[in-house]
Amino acid sequence: EHDIWIYDLNIPENPQLVGTWNGEYLHDIEVYKNKVYGAGIYTGHFYILDVSDKTNPTTLVDYDTGSGYLSTHDCAVTYDEHYLITADEKRGGHVSIWDISNYGNINRLSEYIVDIDHSVHNVYVRPGTNLVIISYYVDGTRILDISDPANPVEVGFYDTSELTDLMAGNWGTY
Repeated sequence: EHDIWIYDLNIPENPQLVGTWNGEYLHDIEVYKNKVYGAGIYTGHFYILDVSDKTNPTTLVDYDTGSGYLSTHDCAVTYDEHYLITADEKRGGHVSIWDISNYGNINRLSEYIVDIDHSVHNVYVRPGTNLVIISYYVDGTRILDISDPANPVEVGFYDTSELTDLMAGNWGTY
């Protein structure tokens, strides 16, 4: 069994398996510029894979965020590929911004949390901007300006629900 399966979709009615990767279950991934940015929810790791050769994906980064089990649920990379934003899905789950510009020296630059009893779900970087769109379950949609990734600033908010359970409400804002 493989953790990532890569298919050639040139003939949509007959997809062809061209490559696989084995590492760990990645809960959510983002593919950008021949790289896979993946969230290892069960270990708290994030991964960066080189998939320029679809037949032979290779691991560039396997990084332990220190968040532990049921964390590192989702991730999104900035368009310059210097920063990775991760979302920890658990009570007290929050967003972390990582400097990944040097794979040998990865550092957490900042964290963003709305409520220690709540959880974040998914994060996306809005194309062509420094805006991170966050689905924060019962805390709605949050928008961070990360022009200065060490000091993110909330610039927008929209409440989506009156629910109060840990994982109720806003699952995704796209």
